[in-house]
Amino acid sequence: MNRESPAVYEGEEKGKSAEFLWQNLQLPLYASALVKRGEAMPTPCYFSLGATAAEVGIHEWANFEMADLDAAQACADWVAGQIAASIFWPPAEKVMYDDYEILTAGKTLEEMVGFTSAAR
Repeated sequence: MNRESPAVYEGEEKGKSAEFLWQNLQLPLYASALVKRGEAMPTPCYFSLGATAAEVGIHEWANFEMADLDAAQACADWVAGQIAASIFWPPAEKVMYDDYEILTAGKTLEEMVGFTSAAR
């Protein structure tokens, strides 16, 4: 990943400076929409579901602040600009999971939906 892109966010973790790679902008962009609408800065939260009661919970994004919101918005703007400019490089790193893998019944997505190189 290009460390100069807004996808890399420099922040702090456990009192030390650290680099973070934005992988999911959903909660910060929801927060951004509320702030732009004139509402107070929300505390983003997410739910975790697990096999036991101890693994189920609501988790707050502790210390979420305007710098996080600005960094997320800059990343989203950059991604949108890359897409608009038809820049799709470098390719994403291989993901460790695929929530939709089961839908392809063991085939590639291209095989499942009938894409061919001539159709692209």
